[in-house]
Amino acid sequence: HFAGTADPVVAERIVKINLLVPADKSVMDSLKPLAELAIKSMSDTNSYLEDWMIPWRCVSLALWEYRCGDYKAAATWCHQCLGYGTQNGSRTATVRVILAMANEKLNKDEDARSELMQAVELINNKFKSGLDYGNGNQGFWFDWVEARILAREAAILIEGTPQPASLTSPVN
Repeated sequence: HFAGTADPVVAERIVKINLLVPADKSVMDSLKPLAELAIKSMSDTNSYLEDWMIPWRCVSLALWEYRCGDYKAAATWCHQCLGYGTQNGSRTATVRVILAMANEKLNKDEDARSELMQAVELINNKFKSGLDYGNGNQGFWFDWVEARILAREAAILIEGTPQPASLTSPVN
């Protein structure tokens, strides 16, 4: 339905949602034009980007590059996202998880564990305080769930367990 979109916001969100779990070649091929649209919008001076859009776009592109196996590019997008600040807790948690996974693939084990630990702390704090509707400043409920889904994958990759010992919540 959204495959032919010319809207970079729609494109990057479709990429992110479809890559919350590893994707096969056919899915990656179908997402490639959307990822390319999102990438192009980051350097397109005619593209309208509000300040809050840019770091979220970096998250989607980091996840895209990670799923493509370009871990250095994924880490670069993560660092670019973090360069915009960490005011949005769910975005920060998500990008730190992606950075943790990229670091693990780049054999930066200590950095991977550190990033995962920071992300899990943010996620735990949110889930302990109760998952509510949320807002654009700290993240909506679905942003936190996405961060948690990726954190579980990162735990398997980095710690060898489907759930880091520190990723706990009454919500399963």
